[in-house]
Amino acid sequence: MAHQRSLEVRETCLDPDDPSIARSLQLQADLHAQGGKLMTAEMLYRQSLDIYEASLGKTHPHFGHALYSLAVFYQKQGKLVVLLSLVLYIDSQHRYKLSLMMQK
Repeated sequence: MAHQRSLEVRETCLDPDDPSIARSLQLQADLHAQGGKLMTAEMLYRQSLDIYEASLGKTHPHFGHALYSLAVFYQKQGKLVVLLSLVLYIDSQHRYKLSLMMQK
């Protein structure tokens, strides 16, 4: 309940793409997943990921953590095809980051 109130306050006071909103969404997703509300949890994980991508970019650690959380969520659900697509996406992002580092 406190996490929901915190999210409501942040959504009222902050820009919609603020990373702290993404963090609150991630905490809400964790709670919904633990409570068995899987569709809601998945939607919140994805919203969090979208905000981190828009505000911080794909190479930021918070984006990576949100992506990892979503991957773990899918793994626990046995959604292996979706999990595999996320793993391939993570690998492509890692390769991209490495190529940028090598160019420097």
